[in-house]
Amino acid sequence: EDVGEEVEVKEMEPKSQKEVKNDDNKPESVDSPTVSNRDENEDQEMEGDEEGSDLGMKFLVTDDKEPQSQAAEEGADGVGPKKEITDIAAAAESLQPKGYTLATAQVKTPVPFLLRGSLREYQHIGLDWLVTMNEKMLNGILADEMGLGKTIQTIALLGHLACDRGNWGPHLVVVPTSVMLNWEMEFKRWFPAFKILTYYGVPKERKQKRQGWTRPNAFHVCITSYKLVLQDHQAFRRKKWKYLILDEAQNIKNFKSQRYTSKSTVYSQHRLLLTGTPLQNSLMELWSLMHFLMPHVFQSHREFREWFSNPLTGMIEGSQEYNESLVKRLHKVLRPFLLRRIKMDVEKQMPKKYEHIVRCRLSKRQRYLYDDFMSQATTRETLASGHFMSVINILMQLRKVCNHPNLFDPRPITSPFITQGICYTTASLVLTALEYDPWRVSAACKLP
Repeated sequence: EDVGEEVEVKEMEPKSQKEVKNDDNKPESVDSPTVSNRDENEDQEMEGDEEGSDLGMKFLVTDDKEPQSQAAEEGADGVGPKKEITDIAAAAESLQPKGYTLATAQVKTPVPFLLRGSLREYQHIGLDWLVTMNEKMLNGILADEMGLGKTIQTIALLGHLACDRGNWGPHLVVVPTSVMLNWEMEFKRWFPAFKILTYYGVPKERKQKRQGWTRPNAFHVCITSYKLVLQDHQAFRRKKWKYLILDEAQNIKNFKSQRYTSKSTVYSQHRLLLTGTPLQNSLMELWSLMHFLMPHVFQSHREFREWFSNPLTGMIEGSQEYNESLVKRLHKVLRPFLLRRIKMDVEKQMPKKYEHIVRCRLSKRQRYLYDDFMSQATTRETLASGHFMSVINILMQLRKVCNHPNLFDPRPITSPFITQGICYTTASLVLTALEYDPWRVSAACKLP
């Protein structure tokens, strides 16, 4: 194996003492990767992704009843890609919760004593799953439906590491820019013991925030956006993070993008993805997420594309039994690393939903803009033509009027606290009289 692949194996199993064979067939111990080795080989890691071994693909595209000769090709000692993926998937499958309530699922993880507030039963089960995956040195995807509290479960996980293991970070949480402040507020509400660094601002402000952040316990959790991690990539690479958490993980669905590369080369002991839509339309996007979690397992995307996405008509041309077998093998590998609950599963634990519809009248300016836009000749002609996209555009303009009139007809923003300079004209004699200073004249007369 090349050096980049070896580093990834070390990253995934820092506590294990398994024997790994190199090209010279000399066993060497696998320990936590050093910072120097990590920095030297981070660039080689992404290059090895496309040309690396197709670890994991033989398990997907071969049947369980294949002859023993194919197993012999994996190695004389019986240790090969198929066995590794089978072992990892089986280990993750055994950790999946069996129910949605504490009565049906076995939960061993207590709620952190510093966590303010109470977790619902399914959230407590999700916390137990996250903690167990962490103990087994496995990364995963928390894919609960929107509104079920993925943020709270993530905070509870970091709180458990701090309270029960003394692991206070630092952790890196990468989120969309629009929810950065929301994550900060949730951390302060649920676990105020954490020191939160919200990393944003212009380059000068971000540089000031980075001053002293290498000191121990300078902060516990850093919250930033995808864009800033890309811009300040070198600074984040130099930091050793305990947990790398990505919210809205579909943002890294393109493994060829700079955004994906910048996140995958950030050093972290563990990784967690949060998303509400894990099953992407493109299987290559799904592979990107799994490769981010387990780069030493899902290395080659070429055979993944050939068997599952090249194109989807390949499955259509095959028999129904063949297609079902491919899907089963795919799910057999991916499902154990993903926990997804929908509202229908836990609806008994959700509070009752109340829906109130408040109808508001248009203001005078809104009514004027609305009627003026509808009375224009171009608007009437567009509506008469019946062209779908043109009618949709008219509806979008009317929605702007209803939301706020300045969205449709912008006005200059003025403040009552800012006044403009007063300009005036006057005669030269009057100006001389106004500028006359008798004290200056009297002082000049006293001079010898």
